[in-house]
Amino acid sequence: MLGATAPLLDKGVTMKLSELPIGHKAYTQLASTALAVLSRRADGWCVYVAGVPGEDHSIEWQYVASAGDKQNETIATAIITSLFFPGFEIDLPYAL
Repeated sequence: MLGATAPLLDKGVTMKLSELPIGHKAYTQLASTALAVLSRRADGWCVYVAGVPGEDHSIEWQYVASAGDKQNETIATAIITSLFFPGFEIDLPYAL
C-alpha cells in the first residue's frame, strides 16, 4: 500500500488526496520513535500518530494505522502538508 505514492513523491509532485485509492496508507517519521500514518478512506482522509520502538518503520507503521491516536483536523492538516514530502493537496473532507 505504501509503495504506490513513492514514485510520484520522489519526483517532487504534489498529489491531491483524491488521487490516492481508498484504503491507501502512507507514513512519515515524526521522530525516530514516532510515526504518522495518512489513511485514505471512503469518507475522506485522516491521520493517526503513535510511538514505536524505532527498529523498522516499514513494519511499525501498521501498528500506528491500527492502534494510533487519530489526530484532529488541524494537526492532521499540518502533518500532511508539512511533513510528507512534498505534501498533499487537500481536496477531500476530513473523516470523522
